[in-house]
Amino acid sequence: MNVRLPPLASRPLALAILVLLASAAYFTVAAPLVAADAANRRQIAELRSELVRFERIAGERAGRKAELAALERQRAMQEGFLQGSNDTLIAAEIQNRIKTLVASGQGELASTQILPSATDGKLKRISVRGLIAIPLPGLVRVFHNLESATPFLFVDNVEIRPRLNPRRRGLEAVDAGILEVRFDTYGFVRSAD
Repeated sequence: MNVRLPPLASRPLALAILVLLASAAYFTVAAPLVAADAANRRQIAELRSELVRFERIAGERAGRKAELAALERQRAMQEGFLQGSNDTLIAAEIQNRIKTLVASGQGELASTQILPSATDGKLKRISVRGLIAIPLPGLVRVFHNLESATPFLFVDNVEIRPRLNPRRRGLEAVDAGILEVRFDTYGFVRSAD
């Protein structure tokens, strides 16, 4: 059975079928390709901006290397110096270091005294006087650890006496193996200029 439509109805129907086929082809084939192309263009634009950023960073590499080298030189120059915001806090750090070392050497810290700071050119000397009671092996460890660690500290004005026991007389008055030691410990702070 073959149905013939009048020419006025067949043309719009043919046109509708053509539009339907064209839109089906577009949405199944062309639309995904157009969307993929748009996504690829966005990704290319993002990658180009990243490339520009990476090229800028790579251009700064030589400057950053020079800056890092300068900071490392500055750190190496500051390494042996005491660091702190003021003289009292720096002296307190020295006192704590002495206290810790004396305790590890099985000694007693009798007293510490912060001495006035002295300026010598671009350096400021921070000093602490200590009085300790300690056996000789502990004293050797304390002095060695004070002078060998960083920041650098120095020991000066050392007075060593046997410890006397006031309850005893004569040779018995000396505490066996315990020394009374008075000494100054100092380090240097680099001035800000």
